[in-house]
Amino acid sequence: MLCTARCLRSDLPVLHSGLLSDLSRLRSGLPSGLPAIKPLVIAFKLVPQSRSLSSDLSVLPGPKQTKKMLKNLDAWVKRPALVFSLTLRWSGVMLRTGLSGILLFAVASIAQAYDFTAADELFAQRAPTEEGAEAISEALAAYHAALDTVTGDEKLYAVAQISRLYIYDGDMTRPESDKKARMRIFDKCLDTLKAHIHPDEVGATPQYYYYKVYCLALWGKAAGPLRILLRAVTLKRAIREGLKLDTRYEGGGLPRMVGAVYLNSKARPIGLYKPEQALTLIEQAIASEGVEDRAYPEIIAGADVAENYYHYAEALLKNDRKPEAIELLEQTVAEYEELIELEALPVGREPETRYYLEKLRKRLVKYTSEQ
Repeated sequence: MLCTARCLRSDLPVLHSGLLSDLSRLRSGLPSGLPAIKPLVIAFKLVPQSRSLSSDLSVLPGPKQTKKMLKNLDAWVKRPALVFSLTLRWSGVMLRTGLSGILLFAVASIAQAYDFTAADELFAQRAPTEEGAEAISEALAAYHAALDTVTGDEKLYAVAQISRLYIYDGDMTRPESDKKARMRIFDKCLDTLKAHIHPDEVGATPQYYYYKVYCLALWGKAAGPLRILLRAVTLKRAIREGLKLDTRYEGGGLPRMVGAVYLNSKARPIGLYKPEQALTLIEQAIASEGVEDRAYPEIIAGADVAENYYHYAEALLKNDRKPEAIELLEQTVAEYEELIELEALPVGREPETRYYLEKLRKRLVKYTSEQ
């Protein structure tokens, strides 16, 4: 059932709050649980007793126009004896709802959800092979093409998939010695985030800050400690702002990546080498419950993510807890090898899990040989 405006009762303050909330949701793109909405014309008519005010907005009003319209609405909604009428125009069908306080919405165009099937199939074929590289390239082109038309949650999804591909391609298929190619790829990741889901345009999201910190960290690793100085302020700001949000995305993704940054001794010149804080953050990542994500058929919790254990082992080592680090590595490697045998790796993250399982094995050999 389509319900763009919440069910409002007679309390005017509640009505006022609900109105502004729904306006904000429509302005940003996609209301929760609804298909993608393109509000080409939104008409509001407020009728205080015998007087009326109408405000028409054409093709997604900009910030100044929206602010002016909200100011007008704010002044009228606070007057007594308001009567609203709600009209929803959806595919030529007029739905009329009478409530004690009613709001008039006319939504002229409702678009079907974007079909990501072809792009998602290519995404699933990513691999450190020639065929996998071709699939990555084609998937990137498909998701980038979608950015021309999608909005709201669909845009967040497309950008997240693009970022995942850049990270996989740049970090997991190319040798660390190929620094220039890696830097170019992570720059593309950062450019995509800035162009399509910058907080100034769509509001602050966990996706933006997670992938920004991730790609900045990988860019800095390839660029070296001197060049990272140029982006130190940007990285610190992204860490600070991102940790204010819900950090469950991608299995505790942001705490994990901030922890990884804090474990890098080369970050000492910019004041980001903090092994003790890293340990706490990565423990937070492992304990994360995760969130629903259309990229995965099931919620990916922090305990499902191999990267969390890889960084946790390093955090234990750098906090003088090497025996615990070795025990963790032995247990983690054994568990993931069993999951492979059972064909039960976290669905949607199999390539990344296999990559980090190999790194976990190498780290275990290194730590035990150093005893």
